Amino acid sequence: MDAILDQRPLWSRGSVQNHLGAFGFSGDEVFREISSLSGGERARMALALITLSHANLLVLDEPTNHLDVENIEALEDALDEYEGTVLLVSHDRAFLREVATRVWAFDGTRLVDFDGPFVEWEEDRAHRAAKASRADADAAELKRQQEKERAKKNAASQEGDHAARRARKRAADDAEAAVQRHEARIAEVEAQLGDADLYDGSPDGAKKAAQLDQELARLRKALDQAMAAWAEATEQS
Repeated sequence: MDAILDQRPLWSRGSVQNHLGAFGFSGDEVFREISSLSGGERARMALALITLSHANLLVLDEPTNHLDVENIEALEDALDEYEGTVLLVSHDRAFLREVATRVWAFDGTRLVDFDGPFVEWEEDRAHRAAKASRADADAAELKRQQEKERAKKNAASQEGDHAARRARKRAADDAEAAVQRHEARIAEVEAQLGDADLYDGSPDGAKKAAQLDQELARLRKALDQAMAAWAEATEQS
């Protein structure tokens, strides 16, 4: 209560309690020492003070950590009403969809400035990912055809044991099948990421999108390894 009165000395006790109530503090909790608060309670208290400050720039690092759904919604409302500039870092996609009006996203070592809300950035990212995937698939198909031609020439010039040759051919077929399985799964994951229903703003959708992003990264790495194994196997067949 004293901390809030320092910011608003003319407020009545009821006004202070109403303000703190919006951040989850009720009853005798308003008289607690700030030093006795937990990490999540301190975060809520900091937000209660920030909303009363006269600063025209807020820098927030993962502001939704330790906050429940009700307090996250209160923070979103406070930021919507805030007239200054907010620079925030967050992995909470649902929160970003509600408040972010411009996106700075890291693409490897490059910083991409997207002048639009987070939901539009997600759509743009999914579109670019699908386009890149198609280009990669075309390149992979061309590479497979080239490798097959080279494998045929190598096979025609090879001499030796027929049984060993058949074994090498089976290894090449198995490696190619592994490549095709990875490519098929990558196409499925990319299709799911491109589904607009995934970005409905729900926590489950955000969680699933993050899981699909991680799976796609693993699949692409596995595909590179499978392609290398397939190329090696076809050269030896």
